[in-house]
Amino acid sequence: MINNVLINPGLASLAGDLAELGLRLVRSWPRGADRLLLDLVDHDHRRLAGQWLATPRRAAGIAAATPGSRAVGPFVLQPAGADRRLPAVVRRLQWPGATLLGHRPERRAVLREADGSFTKIVRPDRWRRLVDTTRLAESLPLATPAVLGADRAEASVTTAALPGRALTELLNDPAAAEACRATGRTLAALHRLDPATTTAGRAAPAAHDLSAERAVTAHWQRLADDYAAPRPDWRPRRLPRGTLAEPTTRLALIHRDLHDGQILINDHGEAGLIDFDLIAVGDPALDLANLIAHLELRADQGVIIDPEPLIEAVLNGYRPSPALRTRLPGYLALARDRLDAVYAFRPSGVSSLVP
Repeated sequence: MINNVLINPGLASLAGDLAELGLRLVRSWPRGADRLLLDLVDHDHRRLAGQWLATPRRAAGIAAATPGSRAVGPFVLQPAGADRRLPAVVRRLQWPGATLLGHRPERRAVLREADGSFTKIVRPDRWRRLVDTTRLAESLPLATPAVLGADRAEASVTTAALPGRALTELLNDPAAAEACRATGRTLAALHRLDPATTTAGRAAPAAHDLSAERAVTAHWQRLADDYAAPRPDWRPRRLPRGTLAEPTTRLALIHRDLHDGQILINDHGEAGLIDFDLIAVGDPALDLANLIAHLELRADQGVIIDPEPLIEAVLNGYRPSPALRTRLPGYLALARDRLDAVYAFRPSGVSSLVP
Protein backbone atom coordinates (compact mmCIF):
# COMPACT_ATOMS: atom_id res chain seq x y z
CA MET A 1 0.00 0.00 0.00
CA ILE A 2 1.36 3.44 -1.01
CA ASN A 3 -0.42 6.55 0.29
CA ASN A 4 -3.54 4.48 0.93
CA VAL A 5 -3.61 3.35 -2.72
CA LEU A 6 -3.35 -0.34 -3.55
CA ILE A 7 -1.52 -1.35 -6.70
CA ASN A 8 -3.71 -3.73 -8.73
CA PRO A 9 -2.72 -7.10 -7.20
CA GLY A 10 -4.24 -9.21 -9.94
CA LEU A 11 -7.42 -11.26 -10.12
CA ALA A 12 -6.01 -14.35 -8.41
CA SER A 13 -4.90 -12.33 -5.41
CA LEU A 14 -8.27 -10.57 -5.17
CA ALA A 15 -10.09 -13.91 -5.34
CA GLY A 16 -7.85 -15.15 -2.51
CA ASP A 17 -8.61 -12.08 -0.40
CA LEU A 18 -12.33 -12.63 -0.93
CA ALA A 19 -11.98 -16.29 0.05
CA GLU A 20 -10.48 -15.19 3.36
CA LEU A 21 -13.67 -13.19 3.90
CA GLY A 22 -15.77 -16.31 3.25
CA LEU A 23 -16.75 -15.21 -0.26
CA ARG A 24 -16.31 -16.99 -3.58
CA LEU A 25 -15.81 -14.95 -6.74
CA VAL A 26 -18.18 -16.21 -9.43
CA ARG A 27 -17.49 -13.61 -12.09
CA SER A 28 -16.37 -10.04 -12.41
CA TRP A 29 -16.51 -7.07 -14.76
CA PRO A 30 -13.53 -4.71 -14.94
CA ARG A 31 -14.30 -1.00 -15.14
CA GLY A 32 -10.65 -0.12 -15.61
CA ALA A 33 -7.46 -1.19 -13.87
CA ASP A 34 -8.61 0.41 -10.61
CA ARG A 35 -12.17 -0.91 -10.29
CA LEU A 36 -13.77 -4.32 -10.55
CA LEU A 37 -17.46 -5.19 -10.24
CA LEU A 38 -18.07 -8.49 -8.47
CA ASP A 39 -20.60 -11.31 -8.43
CA LEU A 40 -20.06 -13.23 -5.19
CA VAL A 41 -21.39 -16.19 -3.18
CA ASP A 42 -21.13 -16.27 0.60
CA HIS A 43 -20.68 -19.31 2.88
CA ASP A 44 -24.46 -19.78 3.00
CA HIS A 45 -24.57 -19.96 -0.83
CA ARG A 46 -26.28 -16.58 -1.10
CA ARG A 47 -25.41 -14.35 -4.06
CA LEU A 48 -24.36 -10.78 -3.47
CA ALA A 49 -22.80 -8.02 -5.51
CA GLY A 50 -19.63 -6.18 -4.68
CA GLN A 51 -16.84 -3.97 -5.92
CA TRP A 52 -13.08 -3.77 -5.59
CA LEU A 53 -11.51 -0.32 -5.64
CA ALA A 54 -7.78 0.34 -5.82
CA THR A 55 -8.28 3.11 -3.24
CA PRO A 56 -9.69 1.83 0.08
CA ARG A 57 -10.81 5.38 0.89
CA ARG A 58 -12.94 5.33 -2.25
CA ALA A 59 -14.42 1.98 -1.24
CA ALA A 60 -15.36 3.44 2.13
CA GLY A 61 -16.95 6.45 0.43
CA ILE A 62 -19.05 4.28 -1.87
CA ALA A 63 -20.18 2.11 1.04
CA ALA A 64 -21.12 5.17 3.08
CA ALA A 65 -23.30 6.39 0.21
CA THR A 66 -24.92 2.97 -0.33
CA PRO A 67 -27.46 1.99 2.34
CA GLY A 68 -27.20 -1.69 3.21
CA SER A 69 -23.60 -2.09 2.06
CA ARG A 70 -20.31 -2.17 3.93
CA ALA A 71 -16.65 -1.69 3.11
CA VAL A 72 -13.98 -4.23 4.03
CA GLY A 73 -10.64 -2.77 3.05
CA PRO A 74 -10.77 -2.19 -0.72
CA PHE A 75 -14.00 -4.18 -1.12
CA VAL A 76 -17.58 -2.90 -1.06
CA LEU A 77 -20.11 -5.66 -0.28
CA GLN A 78 -23.65 -5.02 -1.52
CA PRO A 79 -26.14 -7.72 -0.46
CA ALA A 80 -29.88 -7.77 -1.23
CA GLY A 81 -29.62 -5.34 -4.14
CA ALA A 82 -27.98 -2.48 -2.23
CA ASP A 83 -26.88 0.08 -4.85
CA ARG A 84 -26.50 3.85 -4.61
CA ARG A 85 -26.92 4.30 -8.39
CA LEU A 86 -29.85 1.86 -8.75
CA PRO A 87 -32.02 2.48 -5.67
CA ALA A 88 -35.05 0.95 -7.38
CA VAL A 89 -33.53 -2.52 -6.99
CA VAL A 90 -34.03 -2.58 -3.21
CA ARG A 91 -37.54 -1.18 -3.57
CA ARG A 92 -38.50 -3.75 -6.21
CA LEU A 93 -37.23 -6.58 -4.07
CA GLN A 94 -39.81 -5.63 -1.47
CA TRP A 95 -42.52 -6.65 -3.92
CA PRO A 96 -43.98 -10.11 -3.15
CA GLY A 97 -42.34 -12.78 -5.29
CA ALA A 98 -39.62 -10.56 -6.77
CA THR A 99 -36.26 -12.29 -7.24
CA LEU A 100 -32.91 -10.74 -8.10
CA LEU A 101 -31.40 -12.68 -11.02
CA GLY A 102 -28.36 -10.56 -11.75
CA HIS A 103 -26.76 -7.45 -10.31
CA ARG A 104 -23.86 -5.58 -11.86
CA PRO A 105 -23.24 -2.87 -9.24
CA GLU A 106 -24.04 0.68 -10.29
CA ARG A 107 -24.67 -0.50 -13.85
CA ARG A 108 -27.73 -2.76 -14.15
CA ALA A 109 -29.86 -5.35 -12.41
CA VAL A 110 -32.39 -7.93 -13.63
CA LEU A 111 -35.30 -9.16 -11.53
CA ARG A 112 -37.95 -11.80 -12.09
CA GLU A 113 -41.36 -10.64 -10.94
CA ALA A 114 -43.98 -12.83 -9.30
CA ASP A 115 -45.96 -13.06 -12.56
CA GLY A 116 -42.91 -14.34 -14.47
CA SER A 117 -42.09 -11.07 -16.19
CA PHE A 118 -38.61 -9.56 -16.09
CA THR A 119 -37.53 -6.08 -15.04
CA LYS A 120 -34.24 -4.47 -15.99
CA ILE A 121 -33.04 -1.50 -13.96
CA VAL A 122 -30.24 0.70 -15.26
CA ARG A 123 -28.66 4.05 -14.47
CA PRO A 124 -30.91 7.00 -15.41
CA ASP A 125 -28.57 8.07 -18.22
CA ARG A 126 -28.92 4.60 -19.77
CA TRP A 127 -32.69 4.32 -19.48
CA ARG A 128 -33.69 5.95 -22.78
CA ARG A 129 -31.32 3.69 -24.71
CA LEU A 130 -32.79 0.64 -22.92
CA VAL A 131 -36.33 1.72 -23.77
CA ASP A 132 -35.44 2.32 -27.42
CA THR A 133 -33.71 -1.02 -27.92
CA THR A 134 -36.38 -3.00 -26.06
CA ARG A 135 -39.22 -1.42 -28.03
CA LEU A 136 -37.32 -1.90 -31.29
CA ALA A 137 -36.85 -5.58 -30.45
CA GLU A 138 -40.56 -5.88 -29.63
CA SER A 139 -41.44 -4.46 -33.07
CA LEU A 140 -39.39 -7.00 -35.02
CA PRO A 141 -41.29 -9.69 -36.97
CA LEU A 142 -39.66 -12.34 -34.78
CA ALA A 143 -40.42 -13.95 -31.43
CA THR A 144 -39.14 -11.32 -28.97
CA PRO A 145 -40.32 -10.18 -25.52
CA ALA A 146 -43.29 -7.82 -25.31
CA VAL A 147 -42.77 -4.60 -23.37
CA LEU A 148 -45.12 -4.39 -20.38
CA GLY A 149 -43.93 -1.11 -18.93
CA ALA A 150 -41.19 1.49 -18.80
CA ASP A 151 -40.71 3.64 -15.68
CA ARG A 152 -38.50 6.70 -16.02
CA ALA A 153 -38.43 7.36 -12.27
CA GLU A 154 -37.12 3.86 -11.62
CA ALA A 155 -35.05 3.77 -14.82
CA SER A 156 -36.64 0.37 -15.44
CA VAL A 157 -38.20 -1.59 -18.28
CA THR A 158 -40.40 -4.65 -17.74
CA THR A 159 -40.95 -7.29 -20.41
CA ALA A 160 -43.06 -10.42 -20.62
CA ALA A 161 -41.40 -13.79 -20.43
CA LEU A 162 -40.80 -15.29 -23.86
CA PRO A 163 -42.12 -18.87 -23.95
CA GLY A 164 -39.55 -21.60 -24.34
CA ARG A 165 -36.36 -23.07 -22.93
CA ALA A 166 -32.93 -21.58 -23.36
CA LEU A 167 -30.90 -23.27 -26.08
CA THR A 168 -28.23 -23.88 -23.43
CA GLU A 169 -30.61 -26.29 -21.67
CA LEU A 170 -31.23 -28.21 -24.91
CA LEU A 171 -27.68 -28.73 -26.11
CA ASN A 172 -27.67 -32.34 -24.87
CA ASP A 173 -31.28 -32.98 -25.81
CA PRO A 174 -32.12 -35.29 -28.76
CA ALA A 175 -33.72 -32.23 -30.39
CA ALA A 176 -30.55 -30.12 -30.06
CA ALA A 177 -29.69 -30.19 -33.76
CA GLU A 178 -33.19 -29.14 -34.79
CA ALA A 179 -33.15 -26.38 -32.16
CA CYS A 180 -29.89 -25.13 -33.66
CA ARG A 181 -31.35 -25.23 -37.18
CA ALA A 182 -34.33 -23.21 -35.92
CA THR A 183 -31.88 -20.75 -34.38
CA GLY A 184 -30.10 -20.39 -37.70
CA ARG A 185 -33.40 -19.69 -39.47
CA THR A 186 -34.43 -17.06 -36.95
CA LEU A 187 -31.04 -15.36 -37.07
CA ALA A 188 -31.19 -15.28 -40.87
CA ALA A 189 -34.66 -13.71 -40.65
CA LEU A 190 -33.27 -10.96 -38.39
CA HIS A 191 -30.42 -10.28 -40.79
CA ARG A 192 -32.74 -10.10 -43.81
CA LEU A 193 -34.60 -7.14 -42.32
CA ASP A 194 -33.84 -3.78 -43.89
CA PRO A 195 -32.43 -1.57 -41.09
CA ALA A 196 -33.78 1.66 -42.56
CA THR A 197 -37.32 0.35 -42.99
CA THR A 198 -37.39 -1.53 -39.70
CA THR A 199 -36.21 1.44 -37.65
CA ALA A 200 -38.26 4.10 -39.46
CA GLY A 201 -39.68 6.52 -36.89
CA ARG A 202 -37.47 5.08 -34.15
CA ALA A 203 -34.07 5.88 -32.75
CA ALA A 204 -31.69 4.12 -35.12
CA PRO A 205 -29.22 1.64 -33.57
CA ALA A 206 -25.57 2.62 -33.65
CA ALA A 207 -23.28 1.26 -36.34
CA HIS A 208 -20.83 -1.40 -35.22
CA ASP A 209 -18.25 -2.10 -37.89
CA LEU A 210 -15.18 -4.27 -38.03
CA SER A 211 -12.95 -1.65 -36.42
CA ALA A 212 -15.41 -1.32 -33.52
CA GLU A 213 -15.40 -5.07 -32.94
CA ARG A 214 -11.62 -5.14 -33.03
CA ALA A 215 -11.58 -2.31 -30.48
CA VAL A 216 -13.95 -4.19 -28.14
CA THR A 217 -11.77 -7.29 -28.34
CA ALA A 218 -8.56 -5.34 -27.73
CA HIS A 219 -10.18 -3.55 -24.78
CA TRP A 220 -11.05 -6.85 -23.07
CA GLN A 221 -7.58 -8.23 -23.73
CA ARG A 222 -5.94 -5.15 -22.19
CA LEU A 223 -8.10 -5.47 -19.09
CA ALA A 224 -7.25 -9.16 -18.74
CA ASP A 225 -3.58 -8.18 -18.90
CA ASP A 226 -4.10 -5.42 -16.32
CA TYR A 227 -5.47 -7.97 -13.84
CA ALA A 228 -3.02 -10.72 -14.84
CA ALA A 229 -6.13 -12.82 -15.33
CA PRO A 230 -5.12 -16.33 -16.46
CA ARG A 231 -6.69 -17.19 -19.80
CA PRO A 232 -8.91 -20.29 -19.81
CA ASP A 233 -7.26 -23.47 -21.03
CA TRP A 234 -9.41 -24.05 -24.09
CA ARG A 235 -8.51 -26.78 -26.55
CA PRO A 236 -6.75 -25.68 -29.78
CA ARG A 237 -9.04 -24.42 -32.53
CA ARG A 238 -9.00 -25.36 -36.19
CA LEU A 239 -9.28 -21.98 -37.83
CA PRO A 240 -10.38 -22.29 -41.47
CA ARG A 241 -8.80 -20.08 -44.06
CA GLY A 242 -10.55 -16.81 -44.80
CA THR A 243 -10.28 -13.07 -44.85
CA LEU A 244 -11.59 -10.39 -42.54
CA ALA A 245 -12.75 -7.26 -44.30
CA GLU A 246 -15.71 -4.94 -44.33
CA PRO A 247 -18.64 -6.55 -46.18
CA THR A 248 -19.37 -5.35 -49.68
CA THR A 249 -23.06 -6.16 -49.29
CA ARG A 250 -25.48 -4.12 -47.21
CA LEU A 251 -25.17 -4.15 -43.44
CA ALA A 252 -27.91 -5.67 -41.30
CA LEU A 253 -29.54 -5.39 -37.92
CA ILE A 254 -27.39 -7.51 -35.63
CA HIS A 255 -27.99 -8.70 -32.08
CA ARG A 256 -24.31 -8.20 -31.14
CA ASP A 257 -24.50 -10.36 -28.00
CA LEU A 258 -25.85 -13.58 -29.42
CA HIS A 259 -25.19 -16.79 -27.53
CA ASP A 260 -27.15 -19.88 -26.52
CA GLY A 261 -28.46 -18.21 -23.36
CA GLN A 262 -30.18 -15.51 -25.45
CA ILE A 263 -32.10 -18.01 -27.59
CA LEU A 264 -35.36 -19.61 -26.47
CA ILE A 265 -36.91 -22.61 -28.21
CA ASN A 266 -40.68 -22.95 -27.76
CA ASP A 267 -42.82 -26.10 -27.73
CA HIS A 268 -43.20 -25.89 -31.52
CA GLY A 269 -39.45 -25.90 -32.07
CA GLU A 270 -39.34 -22.24 -33.04
CA ALA A 271 -36.53 -19.96 -31.89
CA GLY A 272 -37.00 -16.58 -30.23
CA LEU A 273 -34.39 -14.02 -29.22
CA ILE A 274 -34.04 -11.95 -26.05
CA ASP A 275 -31.78 -9.21 -24.64
CA PHE A 276 -31.30 -6.82 -27.54
CA ASP A 277 -29.48 -4.26 -25.38
CA LEU A 278 -26.56 -4.11 -27.83
CA ILE A 279 -28.55 -4.22 -31.08
CA ALA A 280 -26.64 -2.45 -33.82
CA VAL A 281 -26.20 -2.17 -37.57
CA GLY A 282 -23.26 -4.26 -38.68
CA ASP A 283 -21.95 -7.34 -40.41
CA PRO A 284 -24.21 -10.38 -39.89
CA ALA A 285 -21.06 -12.54 -39.80
CA LEU A 286 -20.41 -11.12 -36.31
CA ASP A 287 -23.60 -12.66 -34.85
CA LEU A 288 -23.04 -16.00 -36.52
CA ALA A 289 -19.40 -16.15 -35.38
CA ASN A 290 -20.34 -15.21 -31.82
CA LEU A 291 -22.88 -18.02 -31.62
CA ILE A 292 -20.42 -20.55 -33.08
CA ALA A 293 -17.72 -19.46 -30.62
CA HIS A 294 -20.12 -20.00 -27.72
CA LEU A 295 -21.01 -23.50 -28.93
CA GLU A 296 -17.29 -24.26 -29.00
CA LEU A 297 -17.04 -22.81 -25.51
CA ARG A 298 -19.74 -25.15 -24.21
CA ALA A 299 -17.59 -28.08 -25.33
CA ASP A 300 -14.60 -26.59 -23.49
CA GLN A 301 -16.76 -26.30 -20.39
CA GLY A 302 -17.89 -29.92 -20.64
CA VAL A 303 -21.51 -29.04 -21.40
CA ILE A 304 -21.39 -30.88 -24.74
CA ILE A 305 -18.89 -33.31 -26.19
CA ASP A 306 -18.69 -32.23 -29.81
CA PRO A 307 -19.91 -28.83 -31.01
CA GLU A 308 -19.42 -29.53 -34.71
CA PRO A 309 -22.83 -31.14 -35.44
CA LEU A 310 -24.61 -28.27 -33.68
CA ILE A 311 -22.55 -25.65 -35.52
CA GLU A 312 -23.34 -27.36 -38.80
CA ALA A 313 -27.05 -27.36 -37.87
CA VAL A 314 -26.94 -23.60 -37.22
CA LEU A 315 -25.29 -23.06 -40.61
CA ASN A 316 -27.81 -25.33 -42.33
CA GLY A 317 -30.65 -23.29 -40.86
CA TYR A 318 -29.00 -19.96 -41.66
CA ARG A 319 -27.65 -20.83 -45.15
CA PRO A 320 -24.93 -18.16 -45.26
CA SER A 321 -23.81 -16.81 -48.61
CA PRO A 322 -20.31 -17.64 -49.90
CA ALA A 323 -19.22 -14.07 -49.11
CA LEU A 324 -20.43 -14.32 -45.52
CA ARG A 325 -18.74 -17.71 -45.11
CA THR A 326 -15.50 -16.08 -46.23
CA ARG A 327 -15.77 -13.47 -43.47
CA LEU A 328 -16.77 -15.95 -40.75
CA PRO A 329 -13.27 -17.21 -39.83
CA GLY A 330 -11.97 -13.72 -39.11
CA TYR A 331 -14.93 -12.81 -36.92
CA LEU A 332 -14.68 -16.21 -35.24
CA ALA A 333 -11.05 -15.50 -34.34
CA LEU A 334 -12.10 -12.17 -32.81
CA ALA A 335 -14.94 -13.81 -30.87
CA ARG A 336 -12.61 -16.47 -29.49
CA ASP A 337 -10.07 -13.84 -28.40
CA ARG A 338 -12.78 -11.79 -26.70
CA LEU A 339 -14.26 -14.80 -24.90
CA ASP A 340 -10.79 -15.82 -23.72
CA ALA A 341 -10.49 -12.42 -22.01
CA VAL A 342 -14.09 -12.28 -20.74
CA TYR A 343 -13.90 -15.73 -19.18
CA ALA A 344 -10.57 -14.92 -17.60
CA PHE A 345 -12.69 -12.83 -15.20
CA ARG A 346 -14.89 -15.85 -14.35
CA PRO A 347 -12.92 -18.15 -12.06
CA SER A 348 -15.97 -20.37 -11.65
CA GLY A 349 -16.09 -21.01 -15.39
CA VAL A 350 -18.75 -23.68 -15.86
CA SER A 351 -20.92 -22.37 -13.01
CA SER A 352 -21.47 -19.16 -14.95
CA LEU A 353 -22.47 -20.25 -18.41
CA VAL A 354 -24.35 -17.20 -19.62
CA PRO A 355 -22.16 -14.15 -20.45
